[in-house]
Amino acid sequence: MMKGNTIGGPGDGPGELGYIRDLARCGADSLFVFEIDYLNVVFRIDGDYVREAQPYDANSMTRRPYAMRCARNGYYVAVGWENLQGPRTIGFYRAEAPTWILAPTHQLAVEPIESIPGAGLNVVAELGVMLSSERIGRATGSGPHPFGRALQLAISTEAVYLGTGEAFEVRRYDLNGQLVGLFRWPGHDLTIQDMDLEAYRVAALAAVSEAGRPALERSLREMPMPATLPAFSRIETDMAGNVWIESFRKPGQPSQNRRWTVIDAQGVLLGDVAIPVDLEVTDIGENAIVGVARDELGVERVCVYDLVKPVG
Repeated sequence: MMKGNTIGGPGDGPGELGYIRDLARCGADSLFVFEIDYLNVVFRIDGDYVREAQPYDANSMTRRPYAMRCARNGYYVAVGWENLQGPRTIGFYRAEAPTWILAPTHQLAVEPIESIPGAGLNVVAELGVMLSSERIGRATGSGPHPFGRALQLAISTEAVYLGTGEAFEVRRYDLNGQLVGLFRWPGHDLTIQDMDLEAYRVAALAAVSEAGRPALERSLREMPMPATLPAFSRIETDMAGNVWIESFRKPGQPSQNRRWTVIDAQGVLLGDVAIPVDLEVTDIGENAIVGVARDELGVERVCVYDLVKPVG
């Protein structure tokens, strides 16, 4: 029988959490909990609180991460927030933002572009301004479009992988920011069909009260759409350095397996892996996949699935 353990807790004090954005293993530490603004709350494997760290310059909007991933050697890749200066964009728009790589001071292999004050981290590469997400802007703020494309990030101890989902294509950079590979694989038609929109409409209306449905119907009728569906919605790397790309699952569609395309570090297509629809993958090993699943009552459980690889 597995023994459970609880760490952290709600609050603003040391080791307490107000919002959990993500969990990850970074550097030699056991577990990093990313807060809403990517404050890193670090715990050991036994659950003891270690420290908190802020891997960006809090005074610089160009260095505040919209999304961030970390590797086991302590490197980070991040994409920033869109330029928020000027009037708010209303309606559908493409947000673009700078992307960069950070490295710990003790692991620098190149001259840093700049240092992050008090973080022990340095910006070692600028990867350019890229699509961060396709969004719908309102007077009160903006949010990702349900069919929108967005920049997906992954980082291993040897490389960074980026893809916007606008094509079946992922770019590979070394940790100094040099583009060293372009991975492409066979895809399918990304045209947004009427049946896709209808399935999303039915699911969205079922999730609100009857009183709220007329306003939602009007909003859905007026919702502008991106040019195509995203080609994928997530990138991960496994312990062997292979790249896993999760195909985009259309909103509102009936339950279906999550399909991942696997490519090795040289860009060779290894094949596809089907994963149960209710499994949210948290770690990919050489011979198993670990994730969290919810039952029909919303109760979470940790699941481990063996990877069955083709022979020969």
